[in-house]
Amino acid sequence: MIKRFIIRGVSKKFKGVQKLPAQKTPKHSSKWLDQEADLKARAKFDSIFDTGKGSASKGFSKVGMGIASTKHAAATTLASKTAGKYWSKNLPKELRKQRSTIAGFARTNRSKVSVRGLKKAKQKGFIKTLKKQDKKFERIRSKTSELFTSSKGPDPFKTYTKSTFKKLTVRNKIDFNKTKSDWGFDPFK
Repeated sequence: MIKRFIIRGVSKKFKGVQKLPAQKTPKHSSKWLDQEADLKARAKFDSIFDTGKGSASKGFSKVGMGIASTKHAAATTLASKTAGKYWSKNLPKELRKQRSTIAGFARTNRSKVSVRGLKKAKQKGFIKTLKKQDKKFERIRSKTSELFTSSKGPDPFKTYTKSTFKKLTVRNKIDFNKTKSDWGFDPFK
């Protein structure tokens, strides 16, 4: 809402414009989000939830799986598919933009640009575009997943790895070095 007011001391004809700060959105509880997500999921995946039989009221679909787990699996699949379509559709466009930017720079600065520098710039641009598209993919996937399940869920492409190599004790080091020397390797490398 824009509020008009008269500024005193400057001019009687001048009227300033004051913008009021944006209102805060009402905070919803997680229970409300769960209910809304459940309604949206039921509307989207209606064929999964068979309400004709009595099993749906007990929390099972016509296949015999739990409705909550089926809904969650369907939502994550849909979210990944939606984000994947966006990623594969928009990647060529983004790459074209990046290449045209590099080509424009090369045309305007012909004397300063080398072939090696161009190759490097193209590689950097490609990696930058891929990272940008991956961020967009994750944003779309999490929003779609949140829409149907009220939770973002883990990224399906992110791998959580931990190193399995444990530090050797003194006794194990001695055995390991002895074995290495028996095999003909230098034990202290």
